[in-house]
Amino acid sequence: MRRDKPRRIGEILMEHFGVTPAQVALALAEQRREPSRRLGEILVASRATSEEAVARALALQLRLPFYDLSTTEILESVAKRLPEHVAGRLRVLAIGSEKDALVVCMADPLDVLAVDEIASMTGTRIKPAVAAPGDLQAAMEKIYGLRWNSSLFGAPDDTDPALVLRALPAASIEGDGPLMRLSNLILACALSEQTPEVRIEPDERGFHVMRCEKAEPPSRVMRLNRVVFGALLGLFAHRLGLRSVAAGTAASGEFIIGWKTTRYVVRGAFWRVQRGEALRLRFERLEMN
Repeated sequence: MRRDKPRRIGEILMEHFGVTPAQVALALAEQRREPSRRLGEILVASRATSEEAVARALALQLRLPFYDLSTTEILESVAKRLPEHVAGRLRVLAIGSEKDALVVCMADPLDVLAVDEIASMTGTRIKPAVAAPGDLQAAMEKIYGLRWNSSLFGAPDDTDPALVLRALPAASIEGDGPLMRLSNLILACALSEQTPEVRIEPDERGFHVMRCEKAEPPSRVMRLNRVVFGALLGLFAHRLGLRSVAAGTAASGEFIIGWKTTRYVVRGAFWRVQRGEALRLRFERLEMN
């Protein structure tokens, strides 16, 4: 049986959500100049439409359900079937069950690898769903209690992560424990501030998270004690796929994270500095057609 050809997102927005042909044409021209940007993102930025309208149009295009998370009641027991570090990394939120399936709102419902990972983790069939990105973000903050877009990078350079750790619920270091949450918070802050590089390294003043901008000297944004510094390096080594990092040797790896509606490759490299081991993290936006 022949399937109907999927409609373009611009056509759906024009047909159902009041976007004009001229607005779509301008957005397509902008997309040709910046191929990594999605059409819906450009239309929202130009105020031709809203995040919710684009999300609803995407749901129509993909024939997936749309949920208004600002009014949907989400049971914490259901949402927390996905550990926080998984939900944050994949930008997903479990919101309910239908028959034998777990309904999961996704920032990127086309991410089949994420669907497979969640299905394998939960042992349940996954039913992807769509929600407005802002509502998904707000719901995740409400459920998990961590503002992923909080700005550490505006903080003074003597901010001690022990204060952050004490403010977080107690949990094991593995999974969604405080150290994992701290590492995710550092990544989220870097991406929200569009920081091209972050370094975690010792210097003459102690152990620090450093923000690095192009053509500017690094600036300190967080002070670490020796224990947290060592544990954080070990955790990032694990996330980068490095079983161990021998003292004085260079090693590198990478992993993928989701931030809002975009996925990034985080490339990490360990190297030796005068006062010990250091880690550099760089971020590269994944282009998605």
